Amino acid sequence: MIAAAIARFGPLAFPVALCAQSVSGLVTRDAVPLHGAIVVLADSAGHAAAQSPVGDGGRYSLRVPRDGRFHIRVLQIGWRPWTSDGLVLRAGQAVTRDLAVTGPRVALDAVRIVADGGGCRATTDSSAAAFGVWEEARKALLAASLTSAEPLSMTATLDERTFDAEGALLIADSSSSRSGRSVKPFVTPAPDSLARFGYVTADRPTTTYWAPDADVLLSDSFLATHCLSLTTPRDSDATGSAGRRIGVAFRPTAMRDGIVDIAGVLWLDRASAELRSFDFNYVNAPRLTLSSHAGGHADFLRLPNGRWITAAWSIRYPVIEVRTSTPGAVVPGIARAPRSATRVANVKIKAGAILSVRRDRDTLWTRGKVSPIVRVVDSATGRPLRSVLVGIASSGRVSPTDSLGGVRLDRVVPGTVSLRLETPSVARSADEPRLVGVSVPDMNDAEIVIQIASPELAAVKRCGEDSRRWGEGMVRLRSSVSTPVPAARVRTPFVHLGTKDTIWVERQLTFTRDNSGGFYLCGVPREATVQLTGLTNATHSASRFAPGEILLYLSTSTPP
Repeated sequence: MIAAAIARFGPLAFPVALCAQSVSGLVTRDAVPLHGAIVVLADSAGHAAAQSPVGDGGRYSLRVPRDGRFHIRVLQIGWRPWTSDGLVLRAGQAVTRDLAVTGPRVALDAVRIVADGGGCRATTDSSAAAFGVWEEARKALLAASLTSAEPLSMTATLDERTFDAEGALLIADSSSSRSGRSVKPFVTPAPDSLARFGYVTADRPTTTYWAPDADVLLSDSFLATHCLSLTTPRDSDATGSAGRRIGVAFRPTAMRDGIVDIAGVLWLDRASAELRSFDFNYVNAPRLTLSSHAGGHADFLRLPNGRWITAAWSIRYPVIEVRTSTPGAVVPGIARAPRSATRVANVKIKAGAILSVRRDRDTLWTRGKVSPIVRVVDSATGRPLRSVLVGIASSGRVSPTDSLGGVRLDRVVPGTVSLRLETPSVARSADEPRLVGVSVPDMNDAEIVIQIASPELAAVKRCGEDSRRWGEGMVRLRSSVSTPVPAARVRTPFVHLGTKDTIWVERQLTFTRDNSGGFYLCGVPREATVQLTGLTNATHSASRFAPGEILLYLSTSTPP
């Protein structure tokens, strides 16, 4: 009989420190709140006293079970670790410490593998390239372990397939779905137990094939019994997804009699250094296990704002049966001893996949869809543009960009997507995009940069550099009324030098038609009041430039 337990649902219990010390604050990089990072409070010996993912808005909070002197480390995938100055926590003390993170990126694109990567290195050899790639994988594994402690609700589908002894003909197939607070893909013994007794245990009549979860791969006992090397996909293609990945392979440092171990590869994206998947197989196993290609696979997924989960997983193992036969007697009256033989009865594959992840009533992720970040910047300066309305063209719903020019698109199907951009509070230049086609990659938090002409650039393009130097602005008009070229009454305040009284000067200016179907007006002082004239059935409301803006938008209908 075979047992391979996977996909057990239910809450995970973690001890809560009462009356503990705490440290909290804001994590930023280049003055921007940091997402997708892990904050670790380490003692003088380098051991983690507390750790937590950075929350929404770049905030973190750690509860520490003891007082003492600590350092704060910030781990962010794709960046070198950052360590703070020393921090002293006294009993019951709550400390606020903001963290301005600096440091270079991790350049996995620059890693080149020669032959077998220089052999299998012990993980304590931090100078080895394999160790650096392994550290990036560990960040995602740690994030996945911490995410499992969050109050997230998940729905998953579970499949079990039975094949014939050769693993080719499907005999039976069943599927079910379950929901729970957390999903633990593989039910696994303690890491120290696996290191001691191996990944296949027999307790007759049951044989159990164990698969490593994130906590096992992060454990000291796993690192102490395995060595690392770098590898690339066999089907590597410079233009395909395989060519964009690099693998850190592991295998046992030594084969021990009677102990079944595992070897495998964790695959990372070269560009982002994010962990993508994990493959493993059993080694030093019985012949029937090896011939059945027993092993497993897991796909990792980054949720919006840096959380990580095991999104899909599978384990393959043989069902081995023992057949006993009693041969006929050679000598009459003397029975021969029974003979036992083992064979593969069938091969099973148990698999699971997360369908959705929710936090309270908010859906964070749905299978088949991603949540990228669109960042809108000035095409000339690269400066982020705020309050640009961005949305999927087919949906009609838009959201404004923040102070960093960014807005998150919620659950979009990867591929080519048409976006709609609107700047309702300012004029639109003739060549500013309204519909923009972008390619959405199959990953959450991917950043898509769109360049558009800023209001200032649009004004300078129409009215020249002199208008900016002289402090003048441009007025842009879009009218649904079919009339000749409209005019505007411009009322400008001046201070009379003799009396210091404010006098108002009015003048009539005519708009110029542009190629986009609208009108523009140059040379308008930004302290002036502008009122439309000469438009039949038009609203004659007066408008002024907003503080600091160089462009004023007027409309007799709702802007498109």
